Amino acid sequence: MLRPQGRLDGASSSAFESDGIAIIESGGKLLLIDLEELDYVSSAGLRALLSIAKHIVAAGGRMAVCSAKPNIAELFDVSGIDGIIDIHGTPASATWQLLAD
Repeated sequence: MLRPQGRLDGASSSAFESDGIAIIESGGKLLLIDLEELDYVSSAGLRALLSIAKHIVAAGGRMAVCSAKPNIAELFDVSGIDGIIDIHGTPASATWQLLAD
């Protein structure tokens, strides 16, 4: 599980992306990204999320994002990322979906 905090922007997205890819490269096939403590996502943050999604799909796994605050959920909707990445309101619903498929 990844739990970014504060801002996911040009300053922090590279480390976030590296952490996600490291989980995948170590054999992780299911990845939950909990955004409860995240306040802001920039275009660099969106790219990092998409990169992690691309890597996990290539590895035969799945990921889900949960607990996005309203401003971040709106960004996901406007950018269309919610059509690419599985987004849930709570960790429980995201976990259930990851385990159910």
